[in-house]
Amino acid sequence: MAFHMMGFEEMRARLREVLGRLDQVTAEAAMRAGLEVQREAQRLLSLSSHAPGTPTPSGPGQPPSLISGALRRSITVEAPERTAQGWAISVGPTIVYGRIQELGGTAGNGARLPPRPYMRPAWAVVPDKVRDIFQDAWRDAVN
Repeated sequence: MAFHMMGFEEMRARLREVLGRLDQVTAEAAMRAGLEVQREAQRLLSLSSHAPGTPTPSGPGQPPSLISGALRRSITVEAPERTAQGWAISVGPTIVYGRIQELGGTAGNGARLPPRPYMRPAWAVVPDKVRDIFQDAWRDAVN
């Protein structure tokens, strides 16, 4: 018995094209998702403020209050990076005290700071937006 399939090479070429587009839009969607997290973290860091040298009005467990805006400005989104599992992005502060504000700990002057998370809450707010970003990108890529 012999069997001849027509159009197989065209189908393979089309699948490669779609997979290439999916890969590209996934990286782009990851960047857009990271920008959503950045925006939310910056919003959280704008909820309260106080003058330099005055006690912070934010309580433990709440995002730190704005003083100069340096922490808020330091939140960056790195370009998507290919990993063995697909694509990864990094979103977070670049300023030296960003981590201790998020997690709490002992500062260089010996002061004990309670956690004032702002990145973890930012990630917690955006899952639906992130899902929609990826779904829209993938749908558009295959159509």
